[in-house]
Amino acid sequence: MKSTGTHRSYQIKTICNAPIELIDGDRGKNYPKQHDFSSSGYCLFLNAGNVTKSGLDFHECAFISEEKDSLLGKGKLRRGDIIVTTRGTLGNIGYYDKSAPYDKVRINSGMIILRPLESELEATFLYCYLRSALFQSQVTKLSSGSAQPQLPIRDFRNIEIPLPPLPEQRRIAHILGTLDDKIENNRKTAKTLEAMAQAIFKSWFVDFDPVRAKMAGESRESICKRLKITPEILDLFPDRLVDSELGEIPEGWEVGTIIDIATISSGKRPENRLERPSEDAHIPLWGGNGPIGFVTEPLIYESCILTGRVGTLGTFFRINTPCWPSDNTLIIRAIKNAYYEYVFFNISQIDMTLLNRGSTQPLLTQSDLSSQPIVIPSSDIIGSFHDVSYTLLQYANFFSLNYSYVVIARDTLLPKLISGEIRVPEAKYCVEAAMSGEV
Repeated sequence: MKSTGTHRSYQIKTICNAPIELIDGDRGKNYPKQHDFSSSGYCLFLNAGNVTKSGLDFHECAFISEEKDSLLGKGKLRRGDIIVTTRGTLGNIGYYDKSAPYDKVRINSGMIILRPLESELEATFLYCYLRSALFQSQVTKLSSGSAQPQLPIRDFRNIEIPLPPLPEQRRIAHILGTLDDKIENNRKTAKTLEAMAQAIFKSWFVDFDPVRAKMAGESRESICKRLKITPEILDLFPDRLVDSELGEIPEGWEVGTIIDIATISSGKRPENRLERPSEDAHIPLWGGNGPIGFVTEPLIYESCILTGRVGTLGTFFRINTPCWPSDNTLIIRAIKNAYYEYVFFNISQIDMTLLNRGSTQPLLTQSDLSSQPIVIPSSDIIGSFHDVSYTLLQYANFFSLNYSYVVIARDTLLPKLISGEIRVPEAKYCVEAAMSGEV
């Protein structure tokens, strides 16, 4: 963590000598067993899925009773605590601040709690540091174990941490927090816009609302107002449902498979890749979980949909810029431009876990995905859906792209600010550019 130019590095201390209390999780005979957990209860007991690379995630929670909680000693969280995973997936970070929806929370035995001394160490600064490459590289060097990586607490104590003066910690935390807020707002806006398009898809092609409204004798004016569609679009829908192998579908529509409206192929392994973009290598390399690097030229130039082929299943990405999908992805391309959104939402609703052919790791084959049954309406109705959903998804793409730019700005500034390579005043231009979308 050496400084450059006229800048000075901050004071460096190991965690065992820093103003931080390390708290291990409970173990022993009272440690909860599988039958002690429930979907609701007195105390949230964190699992590996709750502490992610992006912070705390409460989508899937396990709880223990008040009686079980009373038998445990260590590992109870206070607001302002920071959680680090130390077994299996190492170095995931969670900040238990006032936004967390649960008041009673415990860590499991594969985590530790960092509790900073408030008079000397700002919790939000510590959280920023733990998310930086400066910290993560130390975690990698100190980890042990091949089958299940782990970072014992005795080794964790030797990790180094920079300690700027407390006012500087707060300034750094504020500037990085501003970028984090922008990232979260852009992410939520993109998700909201995509959810609006998905709701229209469900109404038209899953629930068949226009058809059912006609069957119920509802007036054209009422249907158009309630479903927010034009009379011209309403006229494209039939007024009757008929039986099919997929259940009732609108009259005149067909049952087909994904391959009837899209092509599916595998990605390829590039010859070379870079971790960060450069002047020559700025094309995103995509894996099943998202971007994993950069290459010099695209494999795909047109819009496509990517999903994981091996290792990761069930995540879908709409890609609208040139890219290189890696060999652990499947590339889905609509047979017509106007079918793109219809293909995306059809594939997104498939439960990929049912298609998993892997034993040691998840695996999805082209043939299995291609053969999934779907309902195929008329081209006119699919085209109308394209006209309605295209604008929503284009705005979603804009916010997603801006999200990516701000993430790059934050991840570039974070190690430089925390190491003392640059100071907050010098970072303000990058922050202002990121906030205005000029990164």
